[in-house]
Amino acid sequence: MPLPVEFLEEAEAELDDGYAWYEHKAKLGLAFAGAVDDAIRRIEAHPEFHQRAVGQIRRAVVQRFPYCIYYLLESERIVVLAIFHARRDPTVLLDRS
Repeated sequence: MPLPVEFLEEAEAELDDGYAWYEHKAKLGLAFAGAVDDAIRRIEAHPEFHQRAVGQIRRAVVQRFPYCIYYLLESERIVVLAIFHARRDPTVLLDRS
């Protein structure tokens, strides 16, 4: 049985920001949201598959877009800490975990 996925408020805001940016620039907001959803489903199916990026924080790459999903795998849930551009420094996530 898959673990439940919970999003920090910051991660939800980053998802909204990414959607708005892609929708405004190229009308790709729905494509971006779908790619993030696909990545979340991959995380749910195989939460230990993705490499650790910083400490215990794991990183899943969003297909087609230069974004990554950073998450913590806990015993009873998966916590999405961030959804942000691949060029951002993931060490800022240490304050969120």
